[in-house]
Amino acid sequence: MFVPGLRKWGDRNARLLGDAVWEAARTRVCEELDLAPKPDKILAEWTDGLDKAHREFADGLAANPAVRIEQQGSRDRTILTGLDRLDEPASLVELDNRIGAPAIPAGADPSGRGGPRLRTPNEMIFKVVGSLRD
Repeated sequence: MFVPGLRKWGDRNARLLGDAVWEAARTRVCEELDLAPKPDKILAEWTDGLDKAHREFADGLAANPAVRIEQQGSRDRTILTGLDRLDEPASLVELDNRIGAPAIPAGADPSGRGGPRLRTPNEMIFKVVGSLRD
């Protein structure tokens, strides 16, 4: 669905160059963008890079005991094993003491989906910077 006459919500394809105009401008545009006029080489490089990244990711999943794939019904589901809680580093405890409040209040849901409201990033930055000036 498009809103006629609007740039942001209009049909983006309507502003594309026609075939003949694009072919006339291709060389100049590609030179300006430092791209080859024919995309075959760069697409092959991107394809190879994406394939390599996908294979490394898949190999990493297979070697990770905290991740497994289970068949549930007719679909494969990724199951993540919960991680052990880590102790707060001394630097975070010191920062909490300097700014006068923990970065995440005790009992708060760090995801922000429940529990006490978390401070916004800007509030935290101002509080940290203010404590460093003291």
